[in-house]
Amino acid sequence: MIYHNGKAVGMGAIPRADGLAFRLWAPNAQQVALVGTFNAWDSNRHLMEREGNGYWYAQVPEARKGHEYRYLLRTPAGELYRTDPYARQVTEAMGNAVVHDPEFDWEGDDCRMPPWNELILYEMHVGTFNALTAVFDESRSVGAVRDALHARYNGDAFQRVIYTESHDDVANGKCRLAQDIHSSDPAGWHAQKRSTLGAGVLLTAPGIPMLFQGQEFLTPGCFSDSAPLDWGRCDRHAGIVQMYRDLVALRRDRAGVSRGLGGQHMNVFHANEGSKVLAYHRWDRGGKRDDVVVVANFSHRTHPGYVLGFPCDGRWRLRFNSDWQGYSGLFGGTASGDCCAHAGPADGMPCRGAVTVGPYSVLIYSQDG
Repeated sequence: MIYHNGKAVGMGAIPRADGLAFRLWAPNAQQVALVGTFNAWDSNRHLMEREGNGYWYAQVPEARKGHEYRYLLRTPAGELYRTDPYARQVTEAMGNAVVHDPEFDWEGDDCRMPPWNELILYEMHVGTFNALTAVFDESRSVGAVRDALHARYNGDAFQRVIYTESHDDVANGKCRLAQDIHSSDPAGWHAQKRSTLGAGVLLTAPGIPMLFQGQEFLTPGCFSDSAPLDWGRCDRHAGIVQMYRDLVALRRDRAGVSRGLGGQHMNVFHANEGSKVLAYHRWDRGGKRDDVVVVANFSHRTHPGYVLGFPCDGRWRLRFNSDWQGYSGLFGGTASGDCCAHAGPADGMPCRGAVTVGPYSVLIYSQDG
């Protein structure tokens, strides 16, 4: 416990030997009251002391672990109840803060974070592409997707988190992606195809990909932190779950054939607004088992014998085809095989090859060593 001039140091709820202290930064407040379980929510019992520079402080001997509380701010705009921004525990998303137990053993002390370029986040509660939700193919902009893929901060591909669903986008009246794609059939062909198209682009794009709870088994509706996940959907959509597993394995180069998906380098060399086909090259050091070519079809049409550029000649192995019927009985199982590229410039690349890509599908290619 650290004290300065007799006050506990820190923000939020701060344990003391004689109860708890609370500190809040609210520079525009005229007065702040602390209300909670410990004072029967009486706003007159614990008025906080103004410390200067916008900080407010109170000592509450009666407060204990597990007590709920909020701040009542009196401002020129009126009275405002606010949840503690430093709370480690809340009753719900817009609910009360809870005094947490700082000695709780979360276990997992031996957990080691993977490198940033191998990191995949899974958002679970204890910038989605408009190209996925547009009703008509003509409204999908592969140029907008291209620009999003090239975006980075401070010249580093991994200083941004990328996603197709997040709690900000699917709550408070807004829908999950599958529902947004097809409101009356969120588990049907369109919803499955376009949401998995988004997953294929997400998990091959530069950045730290984030998955939102349940998107891997097509959770419909709007997100609410009071509604538990229906884990039975994991079995009902086992193929889609397997697709996410396969994409994650490629992203993390588990088979040693897709190192480039964890690299800094990115080149969208093909963006055809007419066919709605996008193709890009990912690499780390370059070469066999490193260079990866991703082909994404944002159209409902199959494109057979579609000619694209490739970084080098030779056989390019098809590592992933999102239209495989093993992922869903609704998928067409488009016969997209390996590609033999040969010398001859295309799309600014030194070689060219022909691929067949199914509707709303992603193909991932790399070469053997």
